[in-house]
Amino acid sequence: MMQLHRIYVIGVVTNPEKGVMIFNDQIANGSFTFCGCEVHPGEDWRNQLFLAIKQKTWLEDIQFEQILWAQSFPAHVIAKDPTFTFFVHVNTVKKGHEHGYRWVKSLEEMNQLALFHPLALSLCEDVLKKRVSLSSK
Repeated sequence: MMQLHRIYVIGVVTNPEKGVMIFNDQIANGSFTFCGCEVHPGEDWRNQLFLAIKQKTWLEDIQFEQILWAQSFPAHVIAKDPTFTFFVHVNTVKKGHEHGYRWVKSLEEMNQLALFHPLALSLCEDVLKKRVSLSSK
């Protein structure tokens, strides 16, 4: 029996002065991740991601830059079901309300944090260095 994937879109939000926005995903264990949402059939992924970021940060000035990566994940990595996830670079010049997330400016700072998935570090590195590397994923 074939199991269908859920579709998620994840925003890797950057600010030219603040760095990369990461969310405190699970406060108890101190892990960090990105802001994102599930996209259902017929929904515009850009609109859904904009609404998810706006709801969590109060930012309304986000600009979609590029798709950084797309990957299929087995069950229990991103969600309880298998998922197909698009990671999108999103830029803002505002800082939002800064509750439940933080900004990081360097890879050294990120290496000190517990990130949700090893891919998160690679995506942060891509946006901080203003490049997309398909070989490092």
